[in-house]
Amino acid sequence: MSKILIIEDEEPIRRVLVRILKEEDDNFVIHEASDGKLGLDLLKNESFDLVLCDIKMPKVDGIELLQRTRKNNSTIPFIMLTGHGNIETAVESMKLGAYDFISKPPDLNRLINSVRLFAEFENYKRRTAKERIDLFKTAGKEVLSSLIPVVEDFKRALNQEDANQEDTQGIQLIYNKLTETLKNQGLEELEVKIGDSFDLEIHEAISQIPAQNDDQKGKIIDIIEGGYKLGDQVIKFPKVVVAQ
Repeated sequence: MSKILIIEDEEPIRRVLVRILKEEDDNFVIHEASDGKLGLDLLKNESFDLVLCDIKMPKVDGIELLQRTRKNNSTIPFIMLTGHGNIETAVESMKLGAYDFISKPPDLNRLINSVRLFAEFENYKRRTAKERIDLFKTAGKEVLSSLIPVVEDFKRALNQEDANQEDTQGIQLIYNKLTETLKNQGLEELEVKIGDSFDLEIHEAISQIPAQNDDQKGKIIDIIEGGYKLGDQVIKFPKVVVAQ
């Protein structure tokens, strides 16, 4: 849903622009300002996806409005409208970052084409931004997943009975730093304990052995490898031995 601001001091033209835009896409949210000062106030207080702005207006003209908007590091696309169009004005507005320049009375076909191109470009930006985020997520997941065996190797080294204390302290220090770094990236080990009830949704049974008593049935009696989640998603299920 695009939010569009029309800054135009001639009400009949504003009405035409609103009607044309609504006919093009009824989902457009349209705001209006009858002069440049009101337009500036709206731009300061609200965010817009596109601005249709007249050049010749009382209080603050369109070129000054565009200049002041750009000084605030705003990159909102502007389509400039003028009944006194000339090459110099068009060039000046384009240098300031205007998206397009249309003479009044507006050529409605050109205006609609310009708005359509803007909408298509915005959709493209949103799509590529989502694809980029998805790519980073996928790449990050693969990198973090590849480090899980390293974490498991550290745990095995720490559990070796014949390791001397000095070596164990060094391994423990590295293990702690590694797990803390991974945790800061969203990777956490799932909490699994011997005696927990086996759950197909979050555990992977790699072996089943006869239970020694009824209380032991369906319970985890050994943990072979830990499980991990990235955010809320389980990316590696803990491998366990279950009593049946």
